[in-house]
Amino acid sequence: MPQMLCTLAIPTHELYSGAASYVQIPGEDGSFGVCPGHEMLLTTTSKGLVTIQVDEAGNDKREFLVYDGAAEVFNDKVTILARFGRAVEDINADEIREKEQAIRDMMKAAEGNEEEQRRIATENFEQRLDWYAFQLAYIGK
Repeated sequence: MPQMLCTLAIPTHELYSGAASYVQIPGEDGSFGVCPGHEMLLTTTSKGLVTIQVDEAGNDKREFLVYDGAAEVFNDKVTILARFGRAVEDINADEIREKEQAIRDMMKAAEGNEEEQRRIATENFEQRLDWYAFQLAYIGK
């Protein structure tokens, strides 16, 4: 059974590192699949679902939501780096809503800051809010 090494990481930690027989990745132009022996590839990714099949039959699957990033395939090694990411099984609607509210409160507090500081903070906050909304939409809450 051919296998690849797959690593999925965000800036703060690794979400998955291990064997994979197939990986589905959300690309900028649509999702694409990677099997052992895949041609070399370097691409940007978009927000979406990464599915990692550990076994060929698809009985052992890991699913992760990711938000923007890049993917590289080289010599049966798949590396996915995302800005944000979380295992689907770990998504907690109440926790996300609390984080959303905290961001909204920080955005309101930043209104008095100087223009450039406010722009940078707002851009980062808006990306986080989009990430939270994406997770909630995925789990249907």
